[in-house]
Amino acid sequence: MTLLLGLIVGVLFGLTGNGGSTLAVPLLVYGLHLRPHAAVCTSMIVVGAMAAVRAVQSTRAGVVDNRLGWRIAFGGLTGAPVGALIGRHLSERWLLMLFAALVLIVAVRLWIQKAHITSGVTSQSPGTKTHAQQFYLLAALGFGTGVLSGLLGVGGGFILIPALVLLGQLEIHRAMATAMFTVALVSVAAMASHFFAGQRVSLETTALFTMGGLMGLWPGTWLAARIPGVWLARVLAMGLFLLGAFIVVHSFVKG
Repeated sequence: MTLLLGLIVGVLFGLTGNGGSTLAVPLLVYGLHLRPHAAVCTSMIVVGAMAAVRAVQSTRAGVVDNRLGWRIAFGGLTGAPVGALIGRHLSERWLLMLFAALVLIVAVRLWIQKAHITSGVTSQSPGTKTHAQQFYLLAALGFGTGVLSGLLGVGGGFILIPALVLLGQLEIHRAMATAMFTVALVSVAAMASHFFAGQRVSLETTALFTMGGLMGLWPGTWLAARIPGVWLARVLAMGLFLLGAFIVVHSFVKG
């Protein structure tokens, strides 16, 4: 069961480059019955491993913009411990409610992402911002992504990818590759923050879930090249809408 759920996350991660990581925590909580805080830490390990594999592949292919990636990672490495610290002081119910809100935001973002990306590429000119302004914007973006990673165990690619298109002027595939590079680095900081705070995870569950995730990456990436992006994004968005609604209803009924 653990391997299968990890496989689902890996396939979706390979398909979308961002939406799959949003499913990891709910599957760990409702499918494997982990406590929410342990699920966040486990999710960060799995997401970090998958992002690292994608980042290595993209780096070898020469499609990662290391300059922009490190700028975002600079802020993310600072934000991850802040997110982990905030998470320690949240009750499990509020942690899940925040996660439900995030899931719904991601669903909306996926539903409209094509329109945003198209308008961003055509309306923004590279010379709009100075290098200093761009550095601070990307560092702030990285900080916010790091906070989300430390708090909710997600990679943050759903934020980074459109931001790299709009702010960094990157083509979408290059933006996805650069986002995975950043997510891999930020995930390490988030994991370390949780462990230093005393959070522990099940080695067996984490290993099997990670193995499933890595196994799912290849078929997910293969399918991504063959399924229309808009159709895929909207199917995933509808699934996330349902998931967010389920978390909210379940939290209130249980509460």
